[in-house]
Amino acid sequence: MSDLFPIRAPRPAFAPAALRQGPGRPREYNLDKVLGAILCVFRAQGYEAASVEDLTAAAGLSRSSFYAAFGSKRGALIAALDSYLEAGAASLEAAAVTQPSATEAVRAVVHEMFAADVARSGCFVVDMSAELGARDAEAAGMINDSIARKARFLADLATPLVGEAAAEGRARAALALYLGAGAMRKAGAPVTDVDALRSEACRLLGVD
Repeated sequence: MSDLFPIRAPRPAFAPAALRQGPGRPREYNLDKVLGAILCVFRAQGYEAASVEDLTAAAGLSRSSFYAAFGSKRGALIAALDSYLEAGAASLEAAAVTQPSATEAVRAVVHEMFAADVARSGCFVVDMSAELGARDAEAAGMINDSIARKARFLADLATPLVGEAAAEGRARAALALYLGAGAMRKAGAPVTDVDALRSEACRLLGVD
């Protein structure tokens, strides 16, 4: 599949100055690992309950390095959220472009959306939307932009299967099922319920 709507937002990747490797400077930290560790803390504890001590311990950073890199706990959240959204978009894009047909592309992308990340512990986007809501305009804007881009991406994939007129509405419905699956799994719903929603998302997008 090619000529799809670009799901990844056209913004520069987050690179904290204190963690960026410059010419002649030894690599002190692996940024992906640092952000991954910070993300795990926020996923497990939520934003409010997570302390700077929790974040620095998980990331292997001193307090001074943490503040030099992110500025604050909120700065760390924004960086982790940006990394999470970018990685998720890249994985969906990769799942689609290698498929030989629209049917296989839709099936692969929906499978990727409902992969172990959601099936195991729920969706970080759902978590942060519920906890922060409209209190953090920047985080809300990032999440809303990501959701809109996913919906457009799914609509492009589904258009050959369901027609242009129906594709947008069906894509948004399938995305709502994905977000709902994340919320249900976080509340303790069994994986079989997630699987049922995944099958319904495929059906909406024209794949049996």
